[in-house]
Amino acid sequence: MGHVGDYLFDALRNASEKGVVVGMTSQCIWGRLNMNVYDQGRDLLSLGVLSLDDMLAETAFVKLRWVLAQTTDPAEAKKLLMKNVANELLNRTVYGKIGC
Repeated sequence: MGHVGDYLFDALRNASEKGVVVGMTSQCIWGRLNMNVYDQGRDLLSLGVLSLDDMLAETAFVKLRWVLAQTTDPAEAKKLLMKNVANELLNRTVYGKIGC
């Protein structure tokens, strides 16, 4: 659901204010973030944490490296990170596949 301990909030706020792109992914293979369900997730969104929906953490890491090679502007980096380049983001979660 998009949770981290609130002891990290100051660090996330500072990172966001300095232009660091912070994205959150799920550890579940068929997981999708919904950071609007609980207060903690909404708080993270307000701190500038970007919800990466159903993107795998490993994919997000590689994609962020590619994005940062394209631009140094944090706003543009966030747009590129959320742009579906190679089917790394699905519009909806598809159930009934491997292990679901």
